[in-house]
Amino acid sequence: YAQYNVALMYEKGQGVEKNQSEAIKYYIKAAEQGDADSQYYLGGYFEDGKVVTQDFESAASYYKQAAEQGHVSAQHRLGMFYLIGKGVEKDPDLGIEWINRSAENGAPMYQLWAAQIFETGEFPDLIRTLSEYNWIMSSPAINVAVKFTLEFFSTCKFPSFPSRDKLT
Repeated sequence: YAQYNVALMYEKGQGVEKNQSEAIKYYIKAAEQGDADSQYYLGGYFEDGKVVTQDFESAASYYKQAAEQGHVSAQHRLGMFYLIGKGVEKDPDLGIEWINRSAENGAPMYQLWAAQIFETGEFPDLIRTLSEYNWIMSSPAINVAVKFTLEFFSTCKFPSFPSRDKLT
């Protein structure tokens, strides 16, 4: 989409004077035409709130539009929004589903993020669910120590895992 390319030019100041407001106008035009990258960037702008008024519901909406088209980063962000109830009604199951999609799509960064959850014990329901997915054990982004941790905890019958603040 031409609007997406123009938005990038304004955002980065390439060939035009850098102008975030103009970039957003063009991202919106491209997003309305179904451009997943533009939808993802708009989600980020609304989540961040530095250029536009922070609006988590709008961020979630844009992330969802992009995620439904297979945008891996949007799938991850949307999953996080559902896990913590940011801009959407909290729904850990749906959050886990979106996070699984991003990881299953082979994004090493999100596979690594999932591995870090195993190490910290944060989001115990996510840990139990993710352990059922084959990509975990075959991911090059997950090192031997994390695989060992996953195997160890999957055999233990702990009622819950310690939260991150209890570990520090």
